Amino acid sequence: MLSFGIKGDIQTASQFVDNLKLVSNLPNVGDVKTLVIHPDSTSHSRLTAEEQLKSGVTPDLICD
Repeated sequence: MLSFGIKGDIQTASQFVDNLKLVSNLPNVGDVKTLVIHPDSTSHSRLTAEEQLKSGVTPDLICD
C-alpha cells in the first residue's frame, strides 16, 4: 500500500484522483485490482475534520 499527500486542498486531491487513468477510484481497498482513494471525500467523509486527523486522514491524503 502506498499513501502520500498532494499539494493543494480537498478539491485538488479529489481532482487528482479523478484524473488518474491506470487505477480505479474506489473506496474498497480490499479488492485485487489496483485502486486509489481520497479518504477525505470518500471513506472518511462522514467524520469530522478532528476525527479524520485523529485517524491519520488529512485533506491531501491519497492512498493506493
